[in-house]
Amino acid sequence: MINKLLSILLVLVLITSSCKDKKASFASFAGFIQGTTYSIVYDNRKNRSPDEMKLKVEKILHDFDMSLSVYNDSSIISRLNRNEDVTPDSFFTEVFRKSVAISK
Repeated sequence: MINKLLSILLVLVLITSSCKDKKASFASFAGFIQGTTYSIVYDNRKNRSPDEMKLKVEKILHDFDMSLSVYNDSSIISRLNRNEDVTPDSFFTEVFRKSVAISK
C-alpha cells in the first residue's frame, strides 16, 4: 500500500514539474512621444528585440498622433476641423463610429 502511494506521489510530482512553463523573461524600453514619456515592460519569452519592439510601438503611436492629435496641425482631425479635404484612416473611422454610437 505504501509503495503504491509513493509511486502515485512520484508520478504526480513528475507530471507537475514537467508542466511548468518556460520561466518568464521580461524586457523593457521607454521613450518620449506625444508630449510625454512612456515605459513598456513585456514578456520576452519569444526573444523579441527591445529595439524592434520600440520601433513598432512608436510607429503605432506616431500613426495615432497623425490621425487624432488636436495638438498636431497636420493630423487628420486638425485638418478636418479646418474644413480641409482629408481621407479618414482606421483610427479616425473607429473613434468616429464609437462617438456616434455613444451619443445616441
